[in-house]
Amino acid sequence: MIGDTAWMLPDTLSMYLEGIVRIQLRMVLSSVVICSAIPLALAGQDTTRVTIEGTVLNVVTGQPVSGAEVSLGEISLRVVSDAGGSFCLPDLVLGTYHLSIRAEGFESIDGDFRVERAGAFTLRLRPLGGGGEAEYGQVRGIVQDRETGEALEGAQVTLPSLSQTTFTGEDGRFSFREVPSGILLLKTEYLGYGTRTDSIMVPPGHLVTVGVELAVAPIELDPIRVEVEPLLLSLALEGFYERRAGTSGIFMTRDQIVAKHPTFTSDIFNNLPGVRTIGSIGLDRAVILRSGARLTLHAPGLCGPTVYLDGMVIERGGPGSPSAFVDRIIRPDQIAGIEVYTSPATVPLQYKGVGSDCGVIVFWSR
Repeated sequence: MIGDTAWMLPDTLSMYLEGIVRIQLRMVLSSVVICSAIPLALAGQDTTRVTIEGTVLNVVTGQPVSGAEVSLGEISLRVVSDAGGSFCLPDLVLGTYHLSIRAEGFESIDGDFRVERAGAFTLRLRPLGGGGEAEYGQVRGIVQDRETGEALEGAQVTLPSLSQTTFTGEDGRFSFREVPSGILLLKTEYLGYGTRTDSIMVPPGHLVTVGVELAVAPIELDPIRVEVEPLLLSLALEGFYERRAGTSGIFMTRDQIVAKHPTFTSDIFNNLPGVRTIGSIGLDRAVILRSGARLTLHAPGLCGPTVYLDGMVIERGGPGSPSAFVDRIIRPDQIAGIEVYTSPATVPLQYKGVGSDCGVIVFWSR
């Protein structure tokens, strides 16, 4: 993924990481600096010199990566992440540097690193060979009353062979993450209802969605409903599938994007409810959402959505802001998933803020 996860940006594209750094890909060398040796007196004295902190994580497991070498070539600076994956780059003059990240057993990252202010960011490294991504899947589902269709809160759902147990939430939903692929038994229990045990097949690297119906009396029950779709663990770690299950936004996976045969990224947004594109096809074509169009009717100027790329703000929306020129941000072949929130009421908490009144678009890169 790009920026916060793994980076595959085109050479002409740059972006802000939490308003702190802007990254493109290239190569560098280094020498050692100890983070604890940063002079405290530097803080607040010279705004042209800043300290930036970072964290290196495994994109598959989410665990910190220790011993990762982070280098800035122009000033021969090299730091190494600690046991918590943390590192810092001290006393940097504002400007652009060549950045390199190396860790044994992980794909390397190289890029242009633009320093504009002090702050912090996170890097996610992809293990060499995929990190076992194909060996695991996920199971998610809902438990309902067979007669009424009512969601059953507090139902106990177990994978006996894995000794994993969870309980359904208010909406009757449950989930298991990082489930070994293969045939598993799914046991569902709820007070006052008959217990049922079903077999499910979890293909490697796929998300299995099940619908479990329970009956008060021990009667013959229909088989559980099972849907299987390819699962990207990188999207799962970012909460993509949880938000899809719990919000009313528009979600598109890689398979759905490919099925639209897009030439440009803006082509993906054609015929989506509450979404329209304006301008000519290509780099001058932009996307505006329902809430932005509604606000524009009552005030002069544009009201473009806020656009995120791998969790980082690329374009800040709001009244007076331009619409989203998505073709300039990412190509269709680079996209793993898209989230579209056409009105403020549908925007999840982590994406609310300045500009979200005109809607939000979130891109996740491959």
